Amino acid sequence: MKVKSLPNAPVITRDAEGNLISSLTSGLTWFRDNSKISDTTQRIKPTINGNYSLKVTVDGCSSLMSANYFYLSTALANLYNGEYFVVSPNPSSGSISIVYKLSNPKTVSLTVIDLNGKAVYLSKKIHSGEKINLSGLSNGLYILQFVDQFGKLVNVQKLIKY
Repeated sequence: MKVKSLPNAPVITRDAEGNLISSLTSGLTWFRDNSKISDTTQRIKPTINGNYSLKVTVDGCSSLMSANYFYLSTALANLYNGEYFVVSPNPSSGSISIVYKLSNPKTVSLTVIDLNGKAVYLSKKIHSGEKINLSGLSNGLYILQFVDQFGKLVNVQKLIKY
């Protein structure tokens, strides 16, 4: 009898273009809301919101299921001329990453507004790729407003904080 060890459970991350990426490269089986989907590649581009997970099979042995990654397709805001805004993860337990490509401003300001209309967080200069710590906010739904250096509203997104 030959004993084989289980492969490591994969880890799911998300890139700036909204793709989900597996930490492992082969033998992948992706799931959305615990149902198997047909994609077996390392990088997938979901078109449907849901909890994505995956497992790896090597030499007939399957890993444990990865942690769920909740994918919200509206977290990527396509603007025009290849410009975009990505806020991830969304929903978030506290820290979010803001990645954007804009033709003009190099920085934007961010105002986080609660459902009562109160500004609960303000940052005057945010560069693309910056991480923002919102762990001090209560759980709930927030509106993120991004404004350029001329005061023009560039993007508005919803954020779920849990």
